Amino acid sequence: MTFALQLDQCRASLSANEESRDQLRRDMLDIERRHNQTQEAAENYRREVTELRRSVSDVTKERDTISLSNSQLRETLRTVETERIR
Repeated sequence: MTFALQLDQCRASLSANEESRDQLRRDMLDIERRHNQTQEAAENYRREVTELRRSVSDVTKERDTISLSNSQLRETLRTVETERIR
């Protein structure tokens, strides 16, 4: 094998390796980008879940307050009706 042929083979191998390296870098950047998007989506979901829990808690408190108020109003109504009957 001549030196020129070996040199051409080394250049071809180097070129192929550089192309592989460049593709790996592109793949790595794409994976990093998708990973970041996934992390951002997960954080958004966590915030949304926190907000939903807060909303459910607020609605539950409001429901309990209304229920108590309704009970008090019913009792007041019974008292008034009882007083009216006497």
